Amino acid sequence: MTETSKPVVFVTGAGRGIGKALALGFAHEGYRVGVGSTTMARNEAVAASIAADGGEALPFHVDVAEEQSVTAAVDGIVARFGRIDVLINNAVLKPGFVTEPERLLKDLKLPTWERVLDVNITGAFLCARACANVMMGQGSGSIINVSTLSAVNPRASEPAYAVSKAALNMLTKVHAMEVGDHGVAVNAMAVTYTLDADQARSVSPERRARAMRPEAWLPPALYLAHQTPAELNGEIIDAMAWNVANGHGGRDVWSWDAQPTPGG
Repeated sequence: MTETSKPVVFVTGAGRGIGKALALGFAHEGYRVGVGSTTMARNEAVAASIAADGGEALPFHVDVAEEQSVTAAVDGIVARFGRIDVLINNAVLKPGFVTEPERLLKDLKLPTWERVLDVNITGAFLCARACANVMMGQGSGSIINVSTLSAVNPRASEPAYAVSKAALNMLTKVHAMEVGDHGVAVNAMAVTYTLDADQARSVSPERRARAMRPEAWLPPALYLAHQTPAELNGEIIDAMAWNVANGHGGRDVWSWDAQPTPGG
């Protein structure tokens, strides 16, 4: 496979956590990677790791909630690599973005509500729309929205987050109907509580015991990346259940509790 024939993935929120794990994992599988987030130093570090492993990556600053920023990012990836085969809509403001005084809906301030939805659902829409237009021109592509089980079974004190992810599930279904006839599959994977190594070192043993490592979500993401609309479209898969059903293991493999203490 020549460099120019290698597939291209655009990962949002790729500077750390799940996004970083997926960017590195897809690169290892032969993808050229657009590494985007709002923190350029992290993007460059991920891109450097990919390059050190023999891969190719383009780091860039992108605020998914800003239309011009998304347009510039997608145009930059196409200019560099010539195409986009996979979009992973991973950028997110997690529940921790909302401070304790605003955890209940009755106390949630409008700017906080708007910012969570701007990133978590409007950002996903802007990236999906821009990438789908590229993919439809190619006649193929796959869009993967990173959702959560909380979209269906919300946790207490996470109203904006849960609502935004429920909306992301519906965006997945609606968008799939529109672009499936053009060779583009749109699906979502619902993940569970996840911490990267830095986060796992800083939380209580009880919280760490509940958490999955970001690498847990690479197998289902690669599976969804390879789907066509004829195979799977408009579906939201339970990512851990998929791992178990397909021989990749459950908590016994992917939880921090099943691994050595981070940094220990």
